[in-house]
Amino acid sequence: MLLLYPNAAGEVSFVLTRRKKYKGAHSGQISFPGGKPEPSDDDLWETSLRETHEELGVASDQIKYVRSLTQLYVPPSNFLIFPYIGYLENPCFFSPDPYEVDAILEISLQSLIKNEPILIQLPPSSLTSIEVPAYVFDQNTVWGATAMILSEFKMLFTVVLSK
Repeated sequence: MLLLYPNAAGEVSFVLTRRKKYKGAHSGQISFPGGKPEPSDDDLWETSLRETHEELGVASDQIKYVRSLTQLYVPPSNFLIFPYIGYLENPCFFSPDPYEVDAILEISLQSLIKNEPILIQLPPSSLTSIEVPAYVFDQNTVWGATAMILSEFKMLFTVVLSK
């Protein structure tokens, strides 16, 4: 869920989380709230709402649907991500799940618009190290699927502004 909301200063912001450290492909990484569907979810939008509530404490009925973004396959975890954009009409207070979320990052939309992606070197894998695009927000490096989703959102937002 790319969740947009007005921050305390009245600027539009979005939220990212730093995952807790665990044994897994995405340990400690910065990401959007989200996760696997459960049988009780009617559809993937509902999965996104449920996961956002579980991870951030945001009431699902407060989030307005904006649109979906391009599906994205992540080879290291074998996940297919279905990103959604949601919007809160009012500032909110996040109550992160202490078992899943290590930190909350609130990023202003202006910061994303002004920020140009950089290339970072990933640690060597069994094959080779590679360079990938990333964003840096207050010394927090956002790369991988999260950076790709942010790039698509930024492009769409910029196109809307230019009309």
